[in-house]
Amino acid sequence: MEIVEHEDVLGTSGTSRIMLAAGRHDIVLANRSLGFEETRKIEVTAGKTVAVRVEPPKVSVSVNARPWAEIVLDGNSAGQTPIANLLVSVGPHEMVFRHPQLGERKQTVMVTAKGPNRIAVDLTK
Repeated sequence: MEIVEHEDVLGTSGTSRIMLAAGRHDIVLANRSLGFEETRKIEVTAGKTVAVRVEPPKVSVSVNARPWAEIVLDGNSAGQTPIANLLVSVGPHEMVFRHPQLGERKQTVMVTAKGPNRIAVDLTK
């Protein structure tokens, strides 16, 4: 994620601290590959640290399998296909498709805010 102010990249989420002058700042938190962008107003006090927490937005995902399958998303049961409008946070996720006769298939999926997010697998192949 990039941290931007007035078109200037101040740093990234991998940076432990970003130095800013005291005062009010309008920053943009952005991850272009995920289609995520959020503007924040922060007040920096001289000699103090300001923590900025970011909750990834949740977007709708549709999941289908041929034939049907039980879905496990990031280790949690999500139900049986077809599944529409499953709310999932943007970013990478592990999805497991399970069918009693056809076995299991694991897939890493990238969910973006851009959408539409449609995930489908053919377990017969």
